[in-house]
Amino acid sequence: MIVAGEASGDAAGAALARELQETHGFQLYGIGGPRMRAAGVWLLFDSSTWSCLGLSESLRMVPRMLTVFDRLKELLRDDRPAALITIDFGAFNVPLARAATTLDIPVLYFMPPRSWDRDPRRHHSVAQVATKLATPFPWSAELLRRDGGDAVFVGHPLVDFCAQRRGRDAARVALGLEVARPVVGLLPGSRLQEMRYVLPLCLAGARQLKARRPDVQLVLGPAPNLPRAVVEHQLRRFGLDVPLVQDMAYDIMSAADALIVASGTATLEATCFETPMVVVYDGPATGRLEFKLTRRNVRQVSLPNIIAGRTVVPELLGKAVATPERLTAHVLELLTDTPARRQMLSGLRQVKAALGPGGAIRCTAQLVSELVGRSPRAAPAGGSTPRKS
Repeated sequence: MIVAGEASGDAAGAALARELQETHGFQLYGIGGPRMRAAGVWLLFDSSTWSCLGLSESLRMVPRMLTVFDRLKELLRDDRPAALITIDFGAFNVPLARAATTLDIPVLYFMPPRSWDRDPRRHHSVAQVATKLATPFPWSAELLRRDGGDAVFVGHPLVDFCAQRRGRDAARVALGLEVARPVVGLLPGSRLQEMRYVLPLCLAGARQLKARRPDVQLVLGPAPNLPRAVVEHQLRRFGLDVPLVQDMAYDIMSAADALIVASGTATLEATCFETPMVVVYDGPATGRLEFKLTRRNVRQVSLPNIIAGRTVVPELLGKAVATPERLTAHVLELLTDTPARRQMLSGLRQVKAALGPGGAIRCTAQLVSELVGRSPRAAPAGGSTPRKS
Protein backbone atom coordinates (compact mmCIF):
# COMPACT_ATOMS: atom_id res chain seq x y z
CA MET A 1 0.00 0.00 0.00
CA ILE A 2 1.30 3.47 -0.92
CA VAL A 3 -0.28 6.72 0.30
CA ALA A 4 0.51 10.24 -0.94
CA GLY A 5 -1.37 13.49 -0.47
CA GLU A 6 -0.60 16.65 -2.43
CA ALA A 7 0.81 17.13 -5.93
CA SER A 8 4.46 16.85 -4.87
CA GLY A 9 3.76 13.56 -3.10
CA ASP A 10 1.89 12.30 -6.16
CA ALA A 11 4.93 13.02 -8.36
CA ALA A 12 7.34 11.30 -5.96
CA GLY A 13 4.93 8.40 -5.49
CA ALA A 14 4.60 7.91 -9.25
CA ALA A 15 8.37 7.74 -9.74
CA LEU A 16 8.75 5.35 -6.80
CA ALA A 17 5.87 3.20 -8.08
CA ARG A 18 7.52 2.79 -11.49
CA GLU A 19 10.82 1.78 -9.91
CA LEU A 20 9.15 -0.68 -7.53
CA GLN A 21 7.17 -2.30 -10.34
CA GLU A 22 9.82 -2.37 -13.05
CA THR A 23 12.85 -3.26 -10.94
CA HIS A 24 11.40 -5.13 -7.95
CA GLY A 25 8.14 -6.59 -9.28
CA PHE A 26 5.74 -5.11 -6.73
CA GLN A 27 2.04 -4.46 -7.22
CA LEU A 28 0.80 -1.24 -5.62
CA TYR A 29 -2.49 0.17 -4.45
CA GLY A 30 -3.52 3.04 -2.20
CA ILE A 31 -4.02 6.79 -2.42
CA GLY A 32 -2.55 9.34 -4.81
CA GLY A 33 -3.29 11.56 -7.77
CA PRO A 34 -3.22 11.37 -11.58
CA ARG A 35 0.52 10.74 -11.81
CA MET A 36 0.37 7.71 -9.53
CA ARG A 37 -2.64 6.38 -11.43
CA ALA A 38 -0.72 6.76 -14.71
CA ALA A 39 2.24 4.95 -13.10
CA GLY A 40 0.08 1.88 -12.51
CA VAL A 41 -1.00 2.33 -8.90
CA TRP A 42 -4.54 1.08 -8.25
CA LEU A 43 -6.07 4.13 -6.57
CA LEU A 44 -8.68 3.42 -3.91
CA PHE A 45 -9.10 7.18 -3.42
CA ASP A 46 -7.87 10.18 -5.44
CA SER A 47 -6.13 12.75 -3.23
CA SER A 48 -5.77 15.45 -5.91
CA THR A 49 -8.68 17.45 -4.41
CA TRP A 50 -7.61 17.17 -0.79
CA SER A 51 -5.22 20.12 -0.47
CA CYS A 52 -6.37 23.01 1.74
CA LEU A 53 -5.21 26.43 2.86
CA GLY A 54 -5.43 27.17 6.57
CA LEU A 55 -7.22 25.60 9.51
CA SER A 56 -10.76 26.60 8.54
CA GLU A 57 -10.58 24.97 5.10
CA SER A 58 -8.85 21.90 6.53
CA LEU A 59 -11.64 21.40 9.07
CA ARG A 60 -14.17 21.05 6.25
CA MET A 61 -12.21 18.05 4.95
CA VAL A 62 -12.13 16.22 8.29
CA PRO A 63 -15.30 14.07 7.90
CA ARG A 64 -14.21 12.82 4.48
CA MET A 65 -10.65 12.17 5.63
CA LEU A 66 -11.84 10.18 8.64
CA THR A 67 -13.94 7.97 6.37
CA VAL A 68 -10.94 7.31 4.12
CA PHE A 69 -8.68 6.72 7.11
CA ASP A 70 -11.04 4.13 8.59
CA ARG A 71 -11.22 2.33 5.24
CA LEU A 72 -7.44 2.12 4.99
CA LYS A 73 -7.18 0.79 8.54
CA GLU A 74 -9.64 -1.96 7.57
CA LEU A 75 -7.51 -2.86 4.56
CA LEU A 76 -4.35 -2.92 6.63
CA ARG A 77 -6.02 -5.27 9.09
CA ASP A 78 -7.85 -7.53 6.64
CA ASP A 79 -5.65 -7.61 3.53
CA ARG A 80 -2.28 -7.13 5.24
CA PRO A 81 -0.12 -5.64 2.48
CA ALA A 82 3.54 -6.64 2.47
CA ALA A 83 4.41 -3.06 3.46
CA LEU A 84 2.97 0.43 3.79
CA ILE A 85 4.75 3.31 2.05
CA THR A 86 3.76 6.77 3.26
CA ILE A 87 4.87 9.95 1.49
CA ASP A 88 4.84 13.29 3.38
CA PHE A 89 1.21 14.33 4.19
CA GLY A 90 1.87 14.09 7.92
CA ALA A 91 -1.57 14.87 9.36
CA PHE A 92 -2.92 11.76 7.63
CA ASN A 93 0.11 9.54 7.16
CA VAL A 94 1.66 9.72 10.63
CA PRO A 95 -1.40 8.15 12.36
CA LEU A 96 -1.77 5.71 9.44
CA ALA A 97 1.86 4.62 9.85
CA ARG A 98 1.26 4.22 13.57
CA ALA A 99 -1.76 2.02 12.87
CA ALA A 100 0.25 -0.18 10.48
CA THR A 101 3.07 -0.53 12.99
CA THR A 102 0.57 -1.68 15.62
CA LEU A 103 -0.51 -4.41 13.16
CA ASP A 104 3.14 -5.46 12.64
CA ILE A 105 3.11 -4.26 9.02
CA PRO A 106 6.48 -2.77 7.95
CA VAL A 107 6.31 0.95 7.19
CA LEU A 108 8.66 3.00 5.05
CA TYR A 109 8.12 6.74 5.39
CA PHE A 110 9.46 8.51 2.31
CA MET A 111 10.00 12.27 2.63
CA PRO A 112 8.79 12.52 6.26
CA PRO A 113 6.88 15.71 7.07
CA ARG A 114 8.97 18.81 7.83
CA SER A 115 12.16 17.06 6.73
CA TRP A 116 13.52 20.45 5.71
CA ASP A 117 13.21 21.77 9.29
CA ARG A 118 16.42 21.88 11.32
CA ASP A 119 14.56 22.32 14.61
CA PRO A 120 14.94 19.02 16.55
CA ARG A 121 11.56 19.52 18.25
CA ARG A 122 9.78 19.12 14.91
CA HIS A 123 10.95 15.54 14.21
CA HIS A 124 10.13 13.70 17.43
CA SER A 125 6.53 12.77 16.54
CA VAL A 126 7.47 10.99 13.30
CA ALA A 127 10.78 9.35 14.24
CA GLN A 128 9.33 6.18 15.74
CA VAL A 129 6.11 5.64 13.76
CA ALA A 130 7.89 3.93 10.84
CA THR A 131 10.14 0.93 10.47
CA LYS A 132 12.36 2.92 8.11
CA LEU A 133 12.49 6.58 7.14
CA ALA A 134 13.91 7.74 3.80
CA THR A 135 14.55 11.46 4.09
CA PRO A 136 15.68 14.02 1.49
CA PHE A 137 17.98 16.06 3.77
CA PRO A 138 21.08 14.95 5.72
CA TRP A 139 20.22 16.94 8.86
CA SER A 140 16.77 15.34 8.90
CA ALA A 141 18.30 11.84 8.97
CA GLU A 142 20.55 12.88 11.85
CA LEU A 143 17.68 14.36 13.86
CA LEU A 144 15.41 11.37 13.23
CA ARG A 145 18.14 8.94 14.31
CA ARG A 146 18.71 11.03 17.42
CA ASP A 147 15.05 10.50 18.30
CA GLY A 148 15.28 6.74 17.80
CA GLY A 149 14.22 6.45 14.16
CA ASP A 150 15.92 4.22 11.59
CA ALA A 151 16.51 7.01 9.08
CA VAL A 152 18.49 7.09 5.83
CA PHE A 153 19.45 10.18 3.83
CA VAL A 154 18.53 9.31 0.23
CA GLY A 155 18.63 12.81 -1.29
CA HIS A 156 15.77 14.71 -2.85
CA PRO A 157 13.89 13.18 -5.82
CA LEU A 158 13.64 16.61 -7.44
CA VAL A 159 17.32 16.35 -8.37
CA ASP A 160 16.51 13.45 -10.69
CA PHE A 161 13.21 14.91 -11.90
CA CYS A 162 14.76 18.23 -12.91
CA ALA A 163 17.73 16.58 -14.61
CA GLN A 164 15.32 15.26 -17.26
CA ARG A 165 14.78 18.61 -18.94
CA ARG A 166 15.24 20.61 -22.10
CA GLY A 167 17.89 23.30 -22.33
CA ARG A 168 16.90 26.97 -22.27
CA ASP A 169 16.56 27.53 -26.02
CA ALA A 170 14.78 24.21 -26.65
CA ALA A 171 12.36 24.96 -23.81
CA ARG A 172 11.56 28.38 -25.28
CA VAL A 173 10.82 26.83 -28.66
CA ALA A 174 8.61 24.17 -27.04
CA LEU A 175 6.65 26.93 -25.29
CA GLY A 176 6.22 28.92 -28.49
CA LEU A 177 8.46 31.77 -27.29
CA GLU A 178 11.14 33.75 -29.08
CA VAL A 179 14.59 32.56 -28.12
CA ALA A 180 16.28 35.99 -28.06
CA ARG A 181 13.81 37.93 -25.88
CA PRO A 182 13.74 37.78 -22.05
CA VAL A 183 11.22 35.42 -20.43
CA VAL A 184 9.44 35.64 -17.08
CA GLY A 185 7.48 32.59 -15.93
CA LEU A 186 4.42 32.73 -13.68
CA LEU A 187 3.87 29.66 -11.49
CA PRO A 188 0.91 30.37 -9.18
CA GLY A 189 0.64 26.99 -7.43
CA SER A 190 -1.21 23.68 -7.58
CA ARG A 191 -4.20 24.30 -5.28
CA LEU A 192 -7.54 25.64 -6.42
CA GLN A 193 -7.46 28.08 -3.49
CA GLU A 194 -4.20 29.50 -4.84
CA MET A 195 -6.00 30.50 -8.01
CA ARG A 196 -8.14 32.82 -5.88
CA TYR A 197 -5.38 34.31 -3.77
CA VAL A 198 -1.96 33.82 -5.40
CA LEU A 199 -2.73 34.06 -9.11
CA PRO A 200 -4.05 37.66 -8.83
CA LEU A 201 -0.78 38.69 -7.15
CA CYS A 202 1.22 37.12 -9.97
CA LEU A 203 -0.90 38.73 -12.66
CA ALA A 204 -0.88 42.18 -11.05
CA GLY A 205 2.91 42.06 -10.96
CA ALA A 206 3.08 40.72 -14.52
CA ARG A 207 0.90 43.55 -15.84
CA GLN A 208 3.13 46.15 -14.19
CA LEU A 209 6.24 44.39 -15.47
CA LYS A 210 4.91 44.34 -19.02
CA ALA A 211 4.23 48.08 -18.82
CA ARG A 212 7.85 48.69 -17.74
CA ARG A 213 9.47 46.14 -20.08
CA PRO A 214 7.31 45.55 -23.19
CA ASP A 215 9.99 43.23 -24.62
CA VAL A 216 9.54 40.69 -21.81
CA GLN A 217 7.72 37.49 -22.75
CA LEU A 218 5.35 36.18 -20.09
CA VAL A 219 4.25 32.56 -19.81
CA LEU A 220 1.76 31.21 -17.24
CA GLY A 221 1.98 27.65 -15.95
CA PRO A 222 -0.78 26.62 -13.53
CA ALA A 223 -0.68 23.01 -12.34
CA PRO A 224 -2.39 20.44 -14.63
CA ASN A 225 -5.00 19.56 -12.00
CA LEU A 226 -6.46 23.09 -12.02
CA PRO A 227 -9.49 24.02 -14.17
CA ARG A 228 -8.28 25.98 -17.18
CA ALA A 229 -11.46 28.09 -17.23
CA VAL A 230 -10.70 29.49 -13.77
CA VAL A 231 -7.25 30.64 -14.89
CA GLU A 232 -8.55 32.09 -18.15
CA HIS A 233 -11.12 34.10 -16.23
CA GLN A 234 -8.35 35.72 -14.15
CA LEU A 235 -6.34 36.51 -17.29
CA ARG A 236 -9.33 38.31 -18.80
CA ARG A 237 -9.88 40.16 -15.54
CA PHE A 238 -6.34 41.57 -15.68
CA GLY A 239 -6.46 42.17 -19.43
CA LEU A 240 -3.38 40.04 -20.11
CA ASP A 241 -2.73 38.06 -23.28
CA VAL A 242 -0.33 35.48 -21.88
CA PRO A 243 0.39 31.95 -23.15
CA LEU A 244 -1.22 29.48 -20.74
CA VAL A 245 0.52 26.09 -20.63
CA GLN A 246 -0.29 23.34 -18.17
CA ASP A 247 1.96 20.40 -17.29
CA MET A 248 5.04 22.20 -18.65
CA ALA A 249 6.35 23.79 -15.45
CA TYR A 250 9.85 22.40 -15.97
CA ASP A 251 10.03 23.90 -19.45
CA ILE A 252 8.99 27.25 -17.97
CA MET A 253 11.68 26.99 -15.29
CA SER A 254 14.31 26.11 -17.89
CA ALA A 255 13.22 28.83 -20.33
CA ALA A 256 12.79 31.69 -17.86
CA ASP A 257 15.28 34.39 -16.93
CA ALA A 258 13.21 34.88 -13.77
CA LEU A 259 10.10 33.46 -12.13
CA ILE A 260 7.21 34.77 -10.06
CA VAL A 261 6.35 31.64 -8.10
CA ALA A 262 4.04 30.57 -5.28
CA SER A 263 5.72 29.40 -2.10
CA GLY A 264 5.87 25.61 -2.10
CA THR A 265 7.62 22.74 -3.86
CA ALA A 266 7.97 24.78 -7.06
CA THR A 267 10.53 27.01 -5.35
CA LEU A 268 12.73 23.97 -4.75
CA GLU A 269 12.22 22.76 -8.31
CA ALA A 270 13.27 26.19 -9.59
CA THR A 271 16.32 25.92 -7.34
CA CYS A 272 17.32 22.72 -9.13
CA PHE A 273 17.11 24.66 -12.40
CA GLU A 274 19.10 27.52 -10.82
CA THR A 275 16.43 29.92 -12.04
CA PRO A 276 16.17 33.23 -10.12
CA MET A 277 12.75 33.85 -8.59
CA VAL A 278 10.52 36.08 -6.53
CA VAL A 279 8.28 34.14 -4.13
CA VAL A 280 4.72 35.33 -3.51
CA TYR A 281 1.88 34.01 -1.40
CA ASP A 282 -1.49 34.93 0.03
CA GLY A 283 -4.53 33.20 1.49
CA PRO A 284 -7.87 33.84 3.16
CA ALA A 285 -8.03 36.27 6.07
CA THR A 286 -8.50 33.40 8.52
CA GLY A 287 -5.37 31.76 7.18
CA ARG A 288 -3.32 34.93 7.59
CA LEU A 289 -4.52 35.26 11.19
CA GLU A 290 -3.73 31.62 11.88
CA PHE A 291 -0.23 32.06 10.50
CA LYS A 292 0.43 35.09 12.68
CA LEU A 293 -0.82 33.32 15.81
CA THR A 294 0.87 29.95 15.32
CA ARG A 295 4.12 30.88 13.57
CA ARG A 296 5.24 34.04 15.26
CA ASN A 297 8.90 33.00 15.20
CA VAL A 298 8.91 31.81 11.58
CA ARG A 299 11.28 34.04 9.65
CA GLN A 300 11.20 32.35 6.22
CA VAL A 301 8.48 30.43 4.38
CA SER A 302 10.04 29.44 1.05
CA LEU A 303 12.09 26.25 0.94
CA PRO A 304 15.31 27.72 -0.54
CA ASN A 305 15.48 30.25 2.32
CA ILE A 306 14.59 27.67 4.99
CA ILE A 307 17.23 25.22 3.76
CA ALA A 308 19.86 27.95 3.46
CA GLY A 309 18.96 29.47 6.83
CA ARG A 310 19.07 32.92 5.25
CA THR A 311 17.37 34.98 2.55
CA VAL A 312 18.32 33.64 -0.85
CA VAL A 313 15.13 34.63 -2.69
CA PRO A 314 12.78 37.54 -1.84
CA GLU A 315 9.44 36.65 -0.25
CA LEU A 316 6.42 38.87 -0.81
CA LEU A 317 3.60 37.53 1.33
CA GLY A 318 0.08 38.97 1.26
CA LYS A 319 -1.48 41.73 -0.81
CA ALA A 320 -0.13 44.45 1.47
CA VAL A 321 3.47 43.39 0.72
CA ALA A 322 3.21 41.79 -2.72
CA THR A 323 2.39 45.00 -4.53
CA PRO A 324 2.84 45.21 -8.31
CA GLU A 325 5.56 47.82 -7.77
CA ARG A 326 7.60 45.62 -5.42
CA LEU A 327 7.18 42.56 -7.61
CA THR A 328 8.26 44.48 -10.68
CA ALA A 329 11.28 46.00 -8.94
CA HIS A 330 12.53 42.58 -7.82
CA VAL A 331 11.98 40.93 -11.20
CA LEU A 332 13.67 43.74 -13.13
CA GLU A 333 16.78 43.26 -10.97
CA LEU A 334 16.91 39.62 -12.08
CA LEU A 335 16.63 40.12 -15.83
CA THR A 336 20.16 41.42 -16.33
CA ASP A 337 23.58 40.61 -14.90
CA THR A 338 23.15 42.57 -11.68
CA PRO A 339 24.75 41.93 -8.26
CA ALA A 340 21.32 40.80 -7.01
CA ARG A 341 21.09 38.16 -9.73
CA ARG A 342 24.66 36.92 -9.19
CA GLN A 343 24.15 36.71 -5.43
CA MET A 344 20.89 34.79 -5.85
CA LEU A 345 22.44 32.34 -8.31
CA SER A 346 25.24 31.63 -5.85
CA GLY A 347 22.73 30.97 -3.08
CA LEU A 348 20.59 28.71 -5.27
CA ARG A 349 23.62 26.59 -6.17
CA GLN A 350 24.41 26.12 -2.48
CA VAL A 351 20.84 25.03 -1.73
CA LYS A 352 20.86 22.68 -4.71
CA ALA A 353 24.02 21.02 -3.42
CA ALA A 354 22.21 20.25 -0.13
CA LEU A 355 19.63 18.17 -2.02
CA GLY A 356 22.12 15.39 -2.71
CA PRO A 357 23.69 13.92 -5.87
CA GLY A 358 20.57 12.17 -7.21
CA GLY A 359 19.27 8.61 -7.10
CA ALA A 360 16.69 9.15 -4.32
CA ILE A 361 13.98 7.06 -6.00
CA ARG A 362 16.29 4.15 -6.77
CA CYS A 363 17.67 4.15 -3.23
CA THR A 364 14.21 4.34 -1.65
CA ALA A 365 12.89 1.48 -3.79
CA GLN A 366 15.81 -0.66 -2.64
CA LEU A 367 14.97 0.15 0.99
CA VAL A 368 11.37 -0.97 0.40
CA SER A 369 12.55 -4.21 -1.16
CA GLU A 370 14.87 -4.90 1.75
CA LEU A 371 12.13 -4.04 4.24
CA VAL A 372 9.70 -6.52 2.69
CA GLY A 373 12.37 -9.15 2.25
CA ARG A 374 13.26 -9.22 5.93
CA SER A 375 9.66 -9.13 7.19
CA PRO A 376 8.82 -12.57 8.69
CA ARG A 377 5.24 -12.42 7.40
CA ALA A 378 5.83 -10.61 4.12
CA ALA A 379 3.98 -11.81 1.04
CA PRO A 380 5.91 -12.71 -2.11
CA ALA A 381 6.75 -9.83 -4.47
CA GLY A 382 3.41 -8.32 -5.38
CA GLY A 383 1.82 -8.88 -2.00
CA SER A 384 -1.91 -9.35 -1.75
CA THR A 385 -4.69 -7.72 -3.71
CA PRO A 386 -7.17 -5.81 -1.55
CA ARG A 387 -10.81 -6.72 -1.72
CA LYS A 388 -12.94 -4.12 -3.45
CA SER A 389 -15.19 -1.92 -1.33
